[in-house]
Amino acid sequence: MKRLKSQILLMMAIVMVILSSISAFANDGIAPRWSYLWMISADMNVTSYNAATVHVEASADPTEADELKVTIKLQQFDGDWKNYKIWTEDVKDDFATLKKQTAIPKGYSYQIEVTVKAYKNGKFLESATETFDYGFYQ
Repeated sequence: MKRLKSQILLMMAIVMVILSSISAFANDGIAPRWSYLWMISADMNVTSYNAATVHVEASADPTEADELKVTIKLQQFDGDWKNYKIWTEDVKDDFATLKKQTAIPKGYSYQIEVTVKAYKNGKFLESATETFDYGFYQ
């Protein structure tokens, strides 16, 4: 009985060591994606009349950033990705919501590439680029 009790305690100790090392490993692997930017998102809606509306949102830490420069590239695939339309906008805030419209032809795949640069009092803090796939428009 005494031997069984010591074996159970030994097994519990081994399990606790394994579980603590797994959780420590998981915590070490988590890192923020950016230092100042919080979110970049984009999508596109296209009507049956070829009118595309691109929606972009971006945000940064309001305690750190007071301006965002957002560049939106609507790209078309024709053997490789080519810029179809480019918009750039300066937003004097830590949050940007942009809506851009253009006509697009059918028979191509499209993606939206968004670059956001964060500033504080005119000083550059950080830049990030994300690409969002729209897919094939027919």
